Formats: sequence, C-alpha cells, structure tokens
Amino acid sequence: MNDDILIKVEGVSKKFCRSLKKSLWYGIKDIASEALGRGDWHNRLRPEEFWAVHDVSFELKRGECTGLIGRNGAGKTTLLKMLNGLIKPDKGRIEILGRVGALIALGAGFNPILTGRENIYVNGSILGLSKREIDAKLEEIIDFSEIGDFIDSPVQSYSSGMHVRLGFSVATVLDPDVLLLDEVLAVGDTRFQAKCLQRIKAVRYNGGGILLVTHILEHVAHYCDRAILLDKGNLIMDSDTSTALDNYVRNVGTEYRNISEDIPKIKTNVKHINEEFHLNSFYNNQETRWGDRSATITDIYLIQDDKECSSKIVAGIVTNLILKIYFHTSIDKPIYGFAIKSIEGGIIFSTNSRQLLGPYRIPKQSEGDKIKVCFSFTPILDSGEYFISVGIASDSPKGIQAHDRRYDSLKINVSHPLSPSGDIEMNAKFHIL
Repeated sequence: MNDDILIKVEGVSKKFCRSLKKSLWYGIKDIASEALGRGDWHNRLRPEEFWAVHDVSFELKRGECTGLIGRNGAGKTTLLKMLNGLIKPDKGRIEILGRVGALIALGAGFNPILTGRENIYVNGSILGLSKREIDAKLEEIIDFSEIGDFIDSPVQSYSSGMHVRLGFSVATVLDPDVLLLDEVLAVGDTRFQAKCLQRIKAVRYNGGGILLVTHILEHVAHYCDRAILLDKGNLIMDSDTSTALDNYVRNVGTEYRNISEDIPKIKTNVKHINEEFHLNSFYNNQETRWGDRSATITDIYLIQDDKECSSKIVAGIVTNLILKIYFHTSIDKPIYGFAIKSIEGGIIFSTNSRQLLGPYRIPKQSEGDKIKVCFSFTPILDSGEYFISVGIASDSPKGIQAHDRRYDSLKINVSHPLSPSGDIEMNAKFHIL
C-alpha cells in the first residue's frame, strides 16, 4: 500500500440478523462452516438478514479529513467499527497503516470500574504504547480533558460530557496516524468543540488522517476535504464536500440519486438575475457551497461610510453586509445568517435573523422574489485576513432546511486594529431592505 494512503477499503460488506434467535443459530453454523472451509454464507443473505454495509470501497490519505454522512441506519458506525477492528467484515478487505485512535461510542473502550487514569493506561497499551510513552503524555491528556480531580474516580461516575472529553483526549493526544470520530463533536459544549477542532487540525498537520461521522453538516462543510455519502449500507457518493452535501440535503426523505449534473442547471436558471459573486474582489473561489437551492444568494457586498469596500474593511467602523437573494420557490420562514472565521478556521462570530429579530418577524417570500437583506455590525478585529460565510435556510417541520450555504465565500482583509486583545463585540443588527 502506498505510504500516503492510511486506509484502504476494498469491497467491504457486513450483514446482521434482525432475529436474535436466528442470529445465534447462524453464528454457530458460520463458525462450523469456517472451520471446515466451506459454505457461501459470506455472499448471500439468509432469512431475517440484511446488509448493514454492502460493497464499500474508498481510501483515506495523509492530511485528509473525510466526512462520513448519511441518514440514521446508513451504516456509518458499522463501517467505523470494522475499521477499528471491533467487528470483522463478512466480505472485502481493510488495510490500515499506522496507529488508530477512535472514539466511536460514548465511553467505548473504558472499563467503568477503573478510574480515568487507569483507563488511560489501558487504552494506551491497546494502542501499542509503552508505560513510559503513556507517562510522557499523561498530564497533557488530563489537562486537555479538563476532568481535574475526577481523573482518579471510577469512570462509571462520569457524566456524558466527562466521558467524551476523556475519550477524545486519549484518542488524539496519543499521536494517532488515523483518527476515527463518531458524533463526538455533538456531545461536548461549544468551547470543548472548538478545542476538539483545533486538535483535529493538529492531527492533519502532523500527517494523520481523520474520518469524521457527524449529522452536523456545518462541521463537514468547514473541516472536511471530501465526504462519503452512505445510504442503507451502500456507498452513494465519494466526492468533494459541496457535491456530497448537496446530494444529502436535496434527497433527505427520498431515494438518493447522483445530482452532480443538476447543479449547473441551477446556475443556468439564475443567470438572468445576475449572479455576481465572481465580480467581487473579496470572493473566494475555494468556497464550500451546499443546499437545496430553493433560494440562492446571488451577490454579497460590504459597505462602510456609504461606500462599497473594494479591497479591505476598517476595524471599528459600522459595516453593512448586504446579500442579494432570489427565491426559486415560496419559503414560509426564511432564516438569513452570516459568520466570520479566522484564517485558521475558528469561528469568531456568527448570528442569524432569527436570533436577532425572533422567529415571527421575518416575512414569507414567494417564488420569483428578489430581495436584499442587510446585517449591520462593528468589526472589532485585529488586522489580518478573515473569512465570511453566508447562508439562507428555513424553519420547516423537518427542522432547519439549508437552501444556500456559502462557507468561506469572502476572504476579507481588516486594517487598523482597535482591539489588540481580540475580544469580540460586533453589535449586530438585521433588517430587510
């Protein structure tokens, strides 16, 4: 296997049985068949069996962060468990180069009777580290987890937050080559999530690879180079992040189809309303864009002192961020938002119209509407470069529906810093023009 490839999965399949009684019986027969070297049970389904993962192939390279997305029951966690060696595939081959750090289930790998400190040593030993190596990392693990004196308490007394903090600390501090994470960022608080994301970047920077399972699509858009979409155990798509997220968002609740050819058609449909992002000097052509495109953000610009900013914005001056939006369909409860990120990827500030005005003061929009909306804020920022992300979504019975999320759309330059401490207060306001 090429040294740049950390994980190579070829035609991997795993099946389970819905009936416990039949599952036990099939298990006995399978052990006997395997011992005798005969039987085709690997390749066929028997009554009550189903494929949890079926004929999946992909690679993960050094420095990559790949998102694994799909609806509940798509096979994501089953695939991670096979990669971590917790269960054995029925068919196919998995090759992994290097040490694997994994946090697949809350508290997985922890003995509830042992203390947190003792579990660190147990997990480190499983990863192949010597006691001396674990000793060298012990204080860093404890400090990162923020558990304090509870490190010497039995793990069974830990809260869910303490479980995930310790598990993530062990999985990442012990220098893994491959990091497998299943919904871990959805459990911790916002501050701990930020720490986790910085640690993920460090793993990538050091040449590791990350496979991230999450239902928080914003994390996939922000931090993943590409995404793998699974449904009912089948690999639907392995592509760039934007295309995979588009496919997922547009087809939730329906059968999946490859929509990569649909996106140019959408762009063609909005040409007549003058989509001008490419004319903006701030525009970042490496943006990540996804959503069902029921409404599209066709332009964005920044205003300071009644003048459009062409190359930079000045810190400490009231700034208007104006979005032009076209509605391809009627949307009952639209939500408009924006965020500012550091060049390293940390979110400095974010808000949306629902937070600023409440859910009942945003008017419904009809098909064919063309509107402008404006966020007013004061950028108290240090000098340097930042990213601005924008988006439109709506509140639906199924939850928040993304229509046009444009992450890292603008790369702005801020001059004349007024806040060397970096504390942020943007005084954000919102109104429809």
